[in-house]
Amino acid sequence: MDYLQLKNDNKQLNYKEIKEGKLVLKSRPLFFWFDICGMCNLQCKHCLFHMQGRTSNEDVSDRIYDIVMSELMPTAYKCNLGGTNLGESTISKKFSRFIKDCSKYKVKINLTTNGIYLNDQWLPELLENLEVIGFSMEGFDEEYEKIRGKKWSEFIANNKKIIAGKKAAKNNFQIEWRYCAHADNIHQLPEMIRIAHDIGIDRIQVMNLVPYMKEQKYKNLFYHRSSANKYFDEARKVATKLKFNINIPKNFDTGTFELTNKKIKTALQKL
Repeated sequence: MDYLQLKNDNKQLNYKEIKEGKLVLKSRPLFFWFDICGMCNLQCKHCLFHMQGRTSNEDVSDRIYDIVMSELMPTAYKCNLGGTNLGESTISKKFSRFIKDCSKYKVKINLTTNGIYLNDQWLPELLENLEVIGFSMEGFDEEYEKIRGKKWSEFIANNKKIIAGKKAAKNNFQIEWRYCAHADNIHQLPEMIRIAHDIGIDRIQVMNLVPYMKEQKYKNLFYHRSSANKYFDEARKVATKLKFNINIPKNFDTGTFELTNKKIKTALQKL
């Protein structure tokens, strides 16, 4: 079957239905999210599983997997794999099978991973089918290790393996660091950009810590606005100088002592 033609036909139908304002669509999704594994090989200190446990301790069932293969894969262009269920896709027993199915159905993969487990048996085929690989992380050296419980050197070694594999596969996919910023690691951001640039990372996406545990509430950058803004600004300068692609949140509003309310100004003038 010509899956690329099938995808194109579905895309044209999708655009036609949108243009016509259809509320019930015959076209299939052009991309989708899929979690194939509820288990994880890490116990990161900020992870929601400490509060509510894993969403599952198993791989996706054969029944659900087969439905995805028959109803979504033939017409989809991309699968966003992992990152939404507290699990780690690369340790799934179905991971190698899924990569092969992506190759069969011509589906590109946007993979979210902690980057700790790489298997030489499935790695070459993964590299050929990637569109984006995003490594979840929180700073470098001791800041990374205290959250992840793994050696920074191990994480970097696997990153470099992917970077080298990208060149060998001749597939120009994007390699990202998905950097969870908080009060203890925000000072590392400018240097993180230099490290990423030097080893061949394409992009850093910066996101603010979502504190699930009450003990971590004040690690959120909302409570460290001036400090966050300082390092955001410095990071932007470093990224501009290196021509490095980075997505940093807007600076926080830190307020002002200027009296901008006209009613207050008028009242004070009458005193």
